[in-house]
Amino acid sequence: MLVNGASGGVGSFAVQIAKALGAGEVTGVAGPANQELARSLGADRVLNHQEHDFTEDLSRYDIIFDAAGKRSFVASQDALRRNGRYVTTLPDPVAIITGTAAAAFSTKSTHTFIAKNSGSDTALVSVWLQAGAIRVVIDKTFPLQELAQAHRYNEQGHAAGKIVLAVE
Repeated sequence: MLVNGASGGVGSFAVQIAKALGAGEVTGVAGPANQELARSLGADRVLNHQEHDFTEDLSRYDIIFDAAGKRSFVASQDALRRNGRYVTTLPDPVAIITGTAAAAFSTKSTHTFIAKNSGSDTALVSVWLQAGAIRVVIDKTFPLQELAQAHRYNEQGHAAGKIVLAVE
């Protein structure tokens, strides 16, 4: 499995959950400043997105989870093994249409991950958190009054983990 954006708010959980669920090798894609974080979360292999384009790793991955929303199914499909799955959390309408059309002529599939409320999933994540199997990574905390600054910080796209708003 490959997690693009392995050190971000969603990707940092994706790496840990993949390992907690028993995924084999997990490859994380992160910037140079966040590679050690991706390793500490459980990534077996870490790629620097500035130096390595994972889409050139032909037929290497069973699953590509694009938490960063930077690569489309069409761009990523050659890196997937036969029957591989591409999953994104940040769907682009054009990419969804072209990806769905491309997947219709392929053994590979594209999916958009949309979180749903699930008591059993929440309970499992709670167990993992309490056991230390996964952890929350917090990049920065802003007071609620600095919402605009927090938003600008998030737009830079380099947060390592979650950005938190403190309500006092």
